[in-house]
Amino acid sequence: HLQKRKEFKAAVQVLQDGLKVNADHPLLAFSLGHAHEVSGDFERAAAAYEALLKTNPGMDMAANNLASLLTDRRGDKASLERALELSRRFENSPNPSFMDTLGWAYVKSGQTARGLALLQKVVEQAPEVAVFRYHLGMALYKNGDAAGARAHLQKATAAREDYPGYDEAKAVLAKL
Repeated sequence: HLQKRKEFKAAVQVLQDGLKVNADHPLLAFSLGHAHEVSGDFERAAAAYEALLKTNPGMDMAANNLASLLTDRRGDKASLERALELSRRFENSPNPSFMDTLGWAYVKSGQTARGLALLQKVVEQAPEVAVFRYHLGMALYKNGDAAGARAHLQKATAAREDYPGYDEAKAVLAKL
């Protein structure tokens, strides 16, 4: 992991240098946010995405990534409200990742039924994605459907992928 951290620090420096020369370049700004995110510096990633969205409010990838960070890494009421504000545009998105972000933000905000409807569509579109199964499983669990939750959480954890919530998926599955 140390080698990867050094590589990301170097990438961040290159991107920051590039933005000094070309401050309005949205792809550089997005890449900087993504580099912070992948390196685990979620607060800097969120700040980079927020700054980018001020000048490029229609950049869906930045809105999606920021909404995901606010939902998964913060989760407080203000962050969840901001995540919903950012991701409501994805209600009818053809991109299952974007729709998943909105569905999960609804679930985390206590609007389980709204989230559940979206997350079911997401899993229909992309049944092989473990984190989507985790989100749907948790929505079903919160909605009182233990059998449905178990089925999706088993698939979500069988992949042994690393995603925010993997440990929670295992813990809830152990209770079912």
